[in-house]
Amino acid sequence: MTKIIRYLITDKRYYQDKKQFKKVLHKSLKKHKPSFVCYRDKSTDDFSQYARIFVNSCKKYRYIDKILLNQNFVEAKKQKCDGVHLSSSQFGHITKARRQGLFVTISCHTLNDIKKAKNSKANMVTYSPLFKSPDKGVPLGLFALKKAIKLYNIPIIALGGVIQNSHIYKLKATNTAGFASIRHFFG
Repeated sequence: MTKIIRYLITDKRYYQDKKQFKKVLHKSLKKHKPSFVCYRDKSTDDFSQYARIFVNSCKKYRYIDKILLNQNFVEAKKQKCDGVHLSSSQFGHITKARRQGLFVTISCHTLNDIKKAKNSKANMVTYSPLFKSPDKGVPLGLFALKKAIKLYNIPIIALGGVIQNSHIYKLKATNTAGFASIRHFFG
């Protein structure tokens, strides 16, 4: 089977402060060796400070291909990230982020979302929820992922409920570009 993108996404549930964040992040980066990483925190007032810690920490690992920030392409540019991971309500920001020279990933939940992302020139999409995930609705499943891959020529990353090695094994068989997860990397 071919190598796939291993996309780590942070979550505030796994740390309480900046010191613990750095420790937990380094532990996960060393253990799992993700190729893509994204700082995601929708609740902190210190987004810029945490983003700086995240970016500086991740730059120490040569196997990380892309360092992204969630939703904030202006901050991503300021922090010298490779790109941004936009939410499904930010399709209008794809062009703006691309003009900043950023790699753009956007969250998609339907085939129409993927089509819209491709037409807007996003570099990559996440498609979710693939497996059962808390508070994320009905899982799309592997059949929907295979259909999306067949229909659209854009890298599609499976997201949502990817926590076990058996999930990853099943995903590799779909020819997906990779998988993204919080709990696989931090749980």
